[in-house]
Amino acid sequence: MTTLLDLLAFNIVSGVMLGFLYGLVALGLTFVYGVLRFVNSAQGQFLMLGAYIAYWMFTLYGISPLDSIPVAAVIGGALGFLMFYGFVSRLLNTPPIYTLIAAYAVSIILEESTKLAWGPTYRGFIYNIGSVTFLHFTVPLLKVVGAVLSLAMILGMYVLLYKTSYGRVIRSVVQSDVGAMLCGINTSRVYAAAFSLGISLTVVSGVLLTYYVSSGINPYMGQPYTDIAFAISVLGGLGSPEGALVGGLIYGVVETLSYTVYSLVPGLSAYALSRFTDFVILVLVLLLRPQGLFGKR
Repeated sequence: MTTLLDLLAFNIVSGVMLGFLYGLVALGLTFVYGVLRFVNSAQGQFLMLGAYIAYWMFTLYGISPLDSIPVAAVIGGALGFLMFYGFVSRLLNTPPIYTLIAAYAVSIILEESTKLAWGPTYRGFIYNIGSVTFLHFTVPLLKVVGAVLSLAMILGMYVLLYKTSYGRVIRSVVQSDVGAMLCGINTSRVYAAAFSLGISLTVVSGVLLTYYVSSGINPYMGQPYTDIAFAISVLGGLGSPEGALVGGLIYGVVETLSYTVYSLVPGLSAYALSRFTDFVILVLVLLLRPQGLFGKR
């Protein structure tokens, strides 16, 4: 028999698993901003591209979403590389509104190009690798795998930034690009690599999203995830990988718990109110700590 405590524990665990994915979605945004000061308002559209990659790889070639990750990573990295040398490099050290508008233009191009290529039809697929039982609840194993992979990528980024020599190079460029150039560091290559890595992570997070929800793939699915990425990045502190993880966990747990509570009340829109609750918490945190949980003044 399912008790209230069982339901609470299940929702917390589900929120944590969702939070790992949200953290990865936000990581691509906060990492790019932290290194390049580029406000990527096309974050959700790159995620949408990753979902389509998983869908078409599975539908056309029978390649599982698990095996689609390397393909998505390469495509995302290549897109990031082309974008950087195409126009992003020209927008470095410009006011943030310039990068915001440029990224918004990219989001429109991605949405409309996807619609032109594959139409506005909602798409989805079924891929099952089994399930596990937790407190009388059945959890698809694919969601567990998605959560583990999301966490692994976030921790991998942390190790890259703080435990490797190349991470020290990136942090030195962030601290002072002029000083880094005087030390013989090619800052343009560092910026290009960082931007490509950020876009690659975002596209991969779109593949991982299909581990949670494999239906509803459409050209305009990305905007809500752009909003989520911005909210989590600001909550955790822009430019902070650990902030993206903690912010994602808070966002995921609050969304899951509030959705369950609101769904018990007839006549309420549980989905809309759960998002509303997330943003209320964001505002409260910013009132107490404007730089976010892990951000620096």
